[in-house]
Amino acid sequence: MRVQGRDYIVTSFVSTGPTQPYGAVYLHTGDRIKLVAAVGQANAFEPLRNGKLLAELGTPVLANFKFIFTDRNGDGLVQAGEIALTPQPEREIRSGLTPFQRDLSIQSGQTRWTVKEFLPNGVPVYEAQQIPGLTGSQFIHLDNGNYHRLGDGKLGEAALTPTGDPLWTYNSEPAGVQQKIKPWRPDQVVSQFSWVGHETAPAGDLGEFFVIHANMGAWNIWTADGLFAGQIWHDLRTPRAQPWSMESRARGLRLDEVTVGQEHFWGWFCRSVADDKYYVVAGHNHASVVEVSGIEKFKRLNRAFDVTAADVARAQEWERSHESRAVYTRAAVIDCFHTDKPPTIDGSPADWPIVNATLEDNIRFRVSWDETNLYLCYEADARGPFKNTGSQWDRLFKTGASVDLQLSTDPSAAPDRKAPVAGDFRLLLTMAQDQPQAVLYQPVFPGANSKEAWNVVSPTGELAFDRVVRLPGIRLVAADTFHGWCVEAAVPLAALGLKITPGLRVKMDWGILTTGPDGNEVLRRLYWSNKATNIIADAPSEARLQPDLWGHLRFHAETANSQLDPTARKKDKGLDDLLNDLK
Repeated sequence: MRVQGRDYIVTSFVSTGPTQPYGAVYLHTGDRIKLVAAVGQANAFEPLRNGKLLAELGTPVLANFKFIFTDRNGDGLVQAGEIALTPQPEREIRSGLTPFQRDLSIQSGQTRWTVKEFLPNGVPVYEAQQIPGLTGSQFIHLDNGNYHRLGDGKLGEAALTPTGDPLWTYNSEPAGVQQKIKPWRPDQVVSQFSWVGHETAPAGDLGEFFVIHANMGAWNIWTADGLFAGQIWHDLRTPRAQPWSMESRARGLRLDEVTVGQEHFWGWFCRSVADDKYYVVAGHNHASVVEVSGIEKFKRLNRAFDVTAADVARAQEWERSHESRAVYTRAAVIDCFHTDKPPTIDGSPADWPIVNATLEDNIRFRVSWDETNLYLCYEADARGPFKNTGSQWDRLFKTGASVDLQLSTDPSAAPDRKAPVAGDFRLLLTMAQDQPQAVLYQPVFPGANSKEAWNVVSPTGELAFDRVVRLPGIRLVAADTFHGWCVEAAVPLAALGLKITPGLRVKMDWGILTTGPDGNEVLRRLYWSNKATNIIADAPSEARLQPDLWGHLRFHAETANSQLDPTARKKDKGLDDLLNDLK
């Protein structure tokens, strides 16, 4: 780092993230470097383990302290008078330190060490600051006074004010070395490790930005004001990505299509103080210095444009067509087994023998039936609270967390129908005003009472339902679990107009609506079959049923326990069964 005309050498994080327990600063003069300052966890700083020095400090238990070392006499040695110890409470997050920043500041969780002053000999004097409002564990300080939080899968990318207020957020999948990730798409942020650079572009519109490397081979470029602006290197899953294994590596070789590959744990991005060019240091079985061009060409769109209702309709039709092909390819089918012993409706999945379907690994769905009820169980981990503060019962799908069942009662209805028909319904279940709420939405209901008709309107469109009612007779319980929440319900078949016979196969989908800590909005709409559910700011789009994007539910006379019994006789599938699986 070059600060105030002096060159400093600093320690860096290890491998996959902010894991260094302390950071050290060396002054670089001529062909020598000299230790001049260090901060972090006291038990990790080797000089403090010296018995004589420890005795001079009063023999503290180093694991209970943070420290600041300042080489005030400039001799490069650590003396007791140059050490300041500060208690480190047990409740404090003891995360590793981030990389040093351009002003030599460094951070661990909510503790940030900044340079208060430089002594005449170039030694930085540090002081610790506490920023208790920050939520998360890994942060860097931005030049604009805010903090960037590295996403960890539960908490996404964000910029926070010093008091913890979010200025922008961006969804990210789990951080670090993990492989349970969704298929690649251009806007995906996944498996990020840590910051490998922080600069301000002197030309172009990028402004202040930082670079984060990730386990899938791409380095993400983020602007301080929240734009995921681009990537250095390619994600290894992109069709155009090329490995860094070419035989010729002459100076000046173009690496535009290259990926640095998986588990690239090291690297750095910086701007030359001599000519403002950008460089990265990267490699696996080599260490290469590569120039990055084009940073100065970033341009921001700063203009107004109109999105009409027709534009929205065309976009939704494109998304629907795309998802319809994907649904056909997935051929999603859930087997619903008969139950001789109905589950206890108590908000616990303990007495359910099997999980019938999963969504994004940490959302589970269970379903069974008997001659009276359809039994449902939704379980979600790390998906926010099951809380809905809405007071308008017919719009609870807009005001907080809910679970959803979308089902057809007519097996003869065209499976590729793009509009709902008689027998198609949506059942929304939630807890609002501390009371169970079950709302049945039926777009087409011949002979419906006009008082039960329902319309929803927005600037982009309008949607009409023949019948929307609160459903009586449902037993519904929601409970918190160790990792999230569980919702169980027993729904009378008669209330749904559903007549079940073994072998019945109908179209269906299920999903959840997630919310924030206050339970007053919907953050995501997640469904098992229909993935065209990104819209959360247009009520008609969120209420619309799209049966052509549903999967199938198949009812069986056998119990789930019989399927688990290896001694039970199972009839081999015939040709008709196999063909039905592919419908």
